[in-house]
Parts: sequence; structure tokens; C-alpha cells
Amino acid sequence: MATVFQMPGRPFWFYQITGADGTRQPRISTKTTNKTKAKKMAADAEAKERERALKGNTKGKFFARIVENAARLAEDGKLSADKAEEMIRELRQLANPEFKETRLAEYWRDWIAHRARHLSPSTIANSRDAFKKWAAVAPAMMQLPVTAVEIKHVRDGVAAMQTGDSAIATSTASNYVAELRELLDNAIEERLMNHNPARSKSIRRTRKFTATKNKEKVGPFTPDEVRNLLEFASDEWKGMILFGYFSGLRMMDIARLNEINLDGEDLVQTSGKTETQTRTPLHMQLRGWLQGRKGDFFPNIRVMANSNVSTAFSNLMKKAGVPREATLPGGDRVKRSFHSLRHTFTSVLANAGIPAEVRMKLTGQKDSDVHSSYTHHDHATLKNAVIQIPSV
Repeated sequence: MATVFQMPGRPFWFYQITGADGTRQPRISTKTTNKTKAKKMAADAEAKERERALKGNTKGKFFARIVENAARLAEDGKLSADKAEEMIRELRQLANPEFKETRLAEYWRDWIAHRARHLSPSTIANSRDAFKKWAAVAPAMMQLPVTAVEIKHVRDGVAAMQTGDSAIATSTASNYVAELRELLDNAIEERLMNHNPARSKSIRRTRKFTATKNKEKVGPFTPDEVRNLLEFASDEWKGMILFGYFSGLRMMDIARLNEINLDGEDLVQTSGKTETQTRTPLHMQLRGWLQGRKGDFFPNIRVMANSNVSTAFSNLMKKAGVPREATLPGGDRVKRSFHSLRHTFTSVLANAGIPAEVRMKLTGQKDSDVHSSYTHHDHATLKNAVIQIPSV
């Protein structure tokens, strides 16, 4: 492989290539201070050397030198996966002088375009969101050949996603890592690489230890703000908001609700996050929205990616004039999102004097310290709690 470098105290870039016999040739000055031009000169020189190797019938010798070098490194315990990948690229380029390595950004764009023919718009939108975020936090990685992407590139990108002013939630970062992982799995199927750096256990550890976004305080909405959201919401979003406000369920748990979750005037649901089942008496206003509905309550929202649902709600907040940030009594600054409806639910109950163990029973929260004290509340107690929530 051609390498481009500068010498101490010298303004010009130099390059060094592998010769037709498999040995490294002397360094050559490019007589230019432009690194991009130097790279092109090095690539052109190496391409000419490969052509000479083929014309001179030295291709077999070149192959042998690479394989011998690999064997020697393996015997010495120095043949790393990255070095093996580099040698494979050399063999590919020798076998096919027209071989062109695809950069990760280009490969990702082509992959999205191909999948757009048979996948839902929301899935493709999620892929595009992931692409944009990776391009923002790891621009150098995105310009690497697909075969040159390493664990450290992915790890650094994940850390960058979760720190600084533009940090995103750990769940969103996990979603974007999953997109990259699927992309590189596809590259393996196409024999562009033999291992997936996005599947490393160290990536999961990075998500855990750099997670700062989830530590931000989340605040509730006021009843007036909920009314503003309802005024500007579509029918499905009105239902989502009412469920959030009157049941405290999580966003995607609500999106998946169906008529099978109704038992008389109760809502029975199992959390996708904690696998905890809750039975919540339905508030009168919520029963009004549900009247006559069959099948999936939110057929359009339930097929959207989580990040796209969150984005749609953020856009609704802007339209309704509900700010993303607020200051609580005492001066605490808080962020608001759909999850704030869950905080609103518990806050309204707390302000109405509903005991903490009853609130936890309704929201399905787990806490070993109080679990035994709230598992036997009867239905009347729960219903009395829900009717304390004012209509909006």
C-alpha cells in the first residue's frame, strides 16, 4: 500500500510504494505541499507499478511475497486483523488493477438507496439520520475505505455522540450503532471485510461509560401546555398525548396499543422496557377518544422508528409553542419531550396526595424497597387515583 508522509523540516510531501517484486521502494518527493495531490501521485505511481508487475509476469512472485510475509508475521504472533485486512487489499489490487475501494460514506449512501426500494420510509429515514450523525461525529471514519474501518473508529464515534453540547440519548446512540452494525454485516456478506468492528463488546462499554445525555433532568408539562399540544395534534397524536397524560405509559408502549389491551374500562399493558404488566383504569376523557376504535390505535406511528417518533413530537411541540426547556420552582433547568407526559402523570398524582407506592403501581416502576408494599392495592384505590387527574 502507498503511504504519504512528511520529513522533519521539509515542506514537501513524500510517498513510498510497494514494488512489483513485493518490496518497498525508496521514498519519493512529490515536490508539492498539498497532501491531496501527493496522495493522488502516490496512487498513480502504485497503479503503474501494478501494471508493470502484470506485464512483466511477476504477479505470481508478488503474490508469493505477500503470502510469505503474512506467514512470517503469523509465526511471530504479529499478524493482527488490521494487518491481514491490509494484505488482502493488496492482493485484490494486484489481481484486479481496476479494483476500487469504496469509502464508507459512499457505501452507506448506496446501501440506503438500495434499501429504499423495498423498506418503509420511516426505516429509511432512520438510516439517513444515523448516516448524518456518524458523518458529523466521525468524518474521518466515513472517508475511510469500508475495509479500513476499525473498532477504535467506531468507539471514538460513539463517545463523541454522547458528549458535548450536541450529545444524544444513549438509546438513540444505540440505534445509530445498530444501523452501522447492519451496514457492516452487509459488507461482510459482500466479502468486503471479514469482521464487524461495530460488534465489539468495547462498543457497548463505551455507550455505557460515556452516557451523559440520560442524566439530564426531565421536567413535566403544565395542563395548559398539554392543551396546546392537543390543539395542534392530529387524531393519532391526540390519542398518544392523552394516553401519556392519563396513563403515564412510555412512548413506544403507547404506540403499540391495540384493542386487545382493553379490559372493560381498564387498560392492561406490558412494558417493552421492564416487562412489567400494569392495569390502569381509563380516565373519562381517554375513554371518549377510544370510543368506537378497533384494531391498532396508532397504525401510522407504531411503524415509525423510535427516533422518528421523538422527532415528530418535538416538531409538534414547536408548532404548539411549547418550549423544550423550562425552569422549575427552585431554579432547576429541565428538558421536555414525550417522556415528560409520564412525569406530568406522576406529578399530578403526587400533588393530589396519591401515595408513592400507588403511583409506582400505576406506572409499572420497579423498586425493591417498596415493591412489597404496593403489590396489593385494590382496583378502587387505583381508580380513585386516576380520577384525580384533571381533564385537558
